[in-house]
Amino acid sequence: FYASSSTSSSRASAASAGGSSPSVFSKPQRPQQRGQGVWLRLTRLGPNSVEQKPDMEHPVVERYLHGWLKECAPKGVTCVQDLLTIHRLDRAPSVPSTVSARNQRLIRSFLQRYKRYLRMKLYQKTLEPLYNRLFEWIQQQNDNNEELVWGLGHCKFLAPNGQLINGPLLEVLVEVELAPDGALLVRPREHTGVALNREVIAALMQNDPSCQHAALSQLHRTVGDLESTQFAPGQPATYVPLLKRISVELTSNGAFQPSSATPSAAGKKRSPTALTEKMVITEAWCLYSRSKPSSVWARDAN
Repeated sequence: FYASSSTSSSRASAASAGGSSPSVFSKPQRPQQRGQGVWLRLTRLGPNSVEQKPDMEHPVVERYLHGWLKECAPKGVTCVQDLLTIHRLDRAPSVPSTVSARNQRLIRSFLQRYKRYLRMKLYQKTLEPLYNRLFEWIQQQNDNNEELVWGLGHCKFLAPNGQLINGPLLEVLVEVELAPDGALLVRPREHTGVALNREVIAALMQNDPSCQHAALSQLHRTVGDLESTQFAPGQPATYVPLLKRISVELTSNGAFQPSSATPSAAGKKRSPTALTEKMVITEAWCLYSRSKPSSVWARDAN
């Protein structure tokens, strides 16, 4: 599962629910609270938690929506239903001053409720599969020889030989707990720190001639001294400075770029040659499972 600053071994893209959706992240904990600090809290939304779709058949609301559709709808939008998206509702036309104060309040109330309805639907669509997969993980964790990993700092680079290097630079082993209220709590495992993702780093070193081996040794030491309690995925400021350092020290061909500035986040098509220019690191995080190594030595060897 991938998310931008938003569980399985098959990772799926996800958009941020945003807005007034329930908060799922926790703040970083102090070192003495290690083992108690929760990084992610997921609550399953029951049928009563999902907001009902607001009625748009009121004559005043209908008139406003059809006027919006007729006068300033984006190209290709031919019906009111397609017009009502979170992005467009944020930029809805002003209610005409000729409309009575009472009806102005009615229209604004509809727009606010419909945007809240769409956000809750997006929240459910994004996080319910994550909840289900993690719940399955809890039920099956004694039957499969796998461990759960939280990756931080998404790196993407198209090597000169055509190989796409695509994955997190930092990793932390995590565990999942089922709380009494049914919520799933994801937290760093006790007595585990932060590590560089050896698989991604090795691929970069093999395929990017500008990678600095001396700098890599220092980065290994720096990251190895970090505590997972210093990071909070919901607060990118806790780990972005390290990602920026990695982007400039590891290779002369790298750069840090916030997820909000990427072409996909802006709704733009990526140029076919965009990935060949440099290694790009974002603050995106991911959650995935992998086979457990047979020993600590085996993990280090990987």
